[in-house]
Amino acid sequence: MSNAKPCRRALWPWLLVFLALAGCVVLAVWSNNLQHSRERAEAQNCLSNLKQLSLGIKMYASDNDDHLPRAENWPKEAFPYLKNSSIYVCPADQGFDRETERRERRGEAPFIPSGSGPARKADWVLEWPLQHPSYTMNLSASGASVTQAGPKLPLLFDGVVLSGDHAAAAYRHYHGLNVGFADGHARWESQEDFDRARFTP
Repeated sequence: MSNAKPCRRALWPWLLVFLALAGCVVLAVWSNNLQHSRERAEAQNCLSNLKQLSLGIKMYASDNDDHLPRAENWPKEAFPYLKNSSIYVCPADQGFDRETERRERRGEAPFIPSGSGPARKADWVLEWPLQHPSYTMNLSASGASVTQAGPKLPLLFDGVVLSGDHAAAAYRHYHGLNVGFADGHARWESQEDFDRARFTP
């Protein structure tokens, strides 16, 4: 009996080490799953944004002799059909978050109290996405007719500038990007598929 107690005491440190290692493994798996879930949600929200934007531009075209907006001003020309500047920002694009932090450091709050009612968004929060959208318009689609563009021509895609071609793409989602088309549909494409896309009507 006298040897049993020291033996049990000697096992405690090993048991604690095992529990600590098991906890680290569980935490790593949980963190990885959480990261994947967040990326999946961002990709889905982005795809929804591009679908809404593409449909808004399609409505714009139906009111403008079947012609798409000009690339240099597409965010503002499409806005009356969308009335929601937040869909111009991809959740995986950190540009708006950095701008918010910069302005908050300067004392420019994103929300302004409005008397007894709920706070309203500051003007810069509404305007910034229209001036710096997360999406790029295909320069070849600028001012083109929807019929000429066709259903396979990329209209909008995850990008870094207001208008451009393949070189302006930003592959933010699973080594690929989301793309909106002139007929109003949107889908995810791999970098390889997007590089092979027809970029002229």
